Amino acid sequence: MFFPLIFPQFIDFNSNYVAQFIILITTYVVLDFVSLIGYAILANKLIVWLKANPKVINTISACVLILIALIIAFIQNY
Repeated sequence: MFFPLIFPQFIDFNSNYVAQFIILITTYVVLDFVSLIGYAILANKLIVWLKANPKVINTISACVLILIALIIAFIQNY
């Protein structure tokens, strides 16, 4: 449903709309592929870094839980 809802606003139906549609689809596929490859590379680097520093994830988790507890403590009205 993405292509039929988004793409018509970028297509001029008075000229060759099939070529325009092919260009839009190709551009979308290439940009999607590049962004997913970027996410995969970043995730791989993050996994390697976290395996080298295992205490970091525990520290971050503890800080987040303490922050949530403080927010709840200050928001609660008794």
